[in-house]
Amino acid sequence: MAYEKDQISLKIIHPLKHADLYKCYGKKIGGGILFYGPPGCGKTFLAKATAGEIDSQFISVGIDDILDMYIGQSEKKLN
Repeated sequence: MAYEKDQISLKIIHPLKHADLYKCYGKKIGGGILFYGPPGCGKTFLAKATAGEIDSQFISVGIDDILDMYIGQSEKKLN
């Protein structure tokens, strides 16, 4: 998991904490990381820890909160 932590630090935490440095060199700040894997491997833990590191709010949204059996209802839930 050390590799994943390094990537989070490099691609999310460092750019947000040192935004002035990135702007000075014309680097874009933004983007994201997609976590994937089986249940229990630490995806949510890493996301919560990352949010805490950058003083941001973490909101967990499950697939059941989004999907609906009727056409068009899933899109409405995303708003």
